Amino acid sequence: MGYGFSLPSMSGVGYRQVGQFLQGQLTLPEAIEKIKYETHRFARHQYAWFHLDDERICWFNVSHFSIILSEAKNLIRGFIA
Repeated sequence: MGYGFSLPSMSGVGYRQVGQFLQGQLTLPEAIEKIKYETHRFARHQYAWFHLDDERICWFNVSHFSIILSEAKNLIRGFIA
């Protein structure tokens, strides 16, 4: 498509590593490990940034997906209304 790996949008987690794999800089297993590591690192940063006691954030228990979906829909409906 003509998109270069130097674009800012290609610097996100996963895109950079896939680009490195496609350019022969990483093997597929190395790219997968880097994606896993960077995803975990990103989640740790978010956890530190978004405080659990911030009332503006609605936290969901991810162990109950069917409940989350219903709660999220209700939250969005309330926000839109």
